[in-house]
Amino acid sequence: MLQSITAADAIARNRVQRDDKGATATDFIGARGAVTDEGLAFLVYNPPHYTTPAHFHDVNQFQLVVQGTARIGTHRVKAGSVHYAETGTPYGPIVPDDEGLSYFTLRQTSPGGYFIMPGARDQMNRKTGRAFMADAAADLPAATGMRALFEVADGLSAYETGAGAGKPLPLPAIDHGGAFVVVMAGSLDMDGAHYPERSCIWIARGDALPALIAGKAGAAAI
Repeated sequence: MLQSITAADAIARNRVQRDDKGATATDFIGARGAVTDEGLAFLVYNPPHYTTPAHFHDVNQFQLVVQGTARIGTHRVKAGSVHYAETGTPYGPIVPDDEGLSYFTLRQTSPGGYFIMPGARDQMNRKTGRAFMADAAADLPAATGMRALFEVADGLSAYETGAGAGKPLPLPAIDHGGAFVVVMAGSLDMDGAHYPERSCIWIARGDALPALIAGKAGAAAI
């Protein structure tokens, strides 16, 4: 089932959770801790120089940076950076720079195990899987269009897409196991509702692609 939410609505639902060092996590689609076959999206904020240790999850996962810069393992990331780690694939540590780091965690299902390395190595039940990293522009586009950040034959893919004011947002017609659209700049309109920056849309497997129309300033999405 298609689901959508704005950042303001996610915060208004009192879904923000905070730890004792100032890091926060806000549920957008689904709820962390709930074991379901539905998509899960939550927005994480890590304060400057907060360290998330190297770890892995028992689920496939994308991370999409929306603000700040950081290091994930040996990789530098910024707004528009997309990181993918397959289930059982360690990554990190995540270390933000001086302005902190905000990123979406996007999962096609939500069992949600968190296994810190190297201590959890004996809990890995498979060989390390696939991992990808790519950077998108994350700015309003000069013209309507779409670019693949990475594409795999089984449907694992990420795209940056944008549209001018009032134009349809291009979406890839691929066979997927569930897909997210995150508004990076500008806004989108769908079925009479308005979705500004940091809005999130979940398209479940088998759902028809929604008709997304760029707002007055255009739209950029990943």
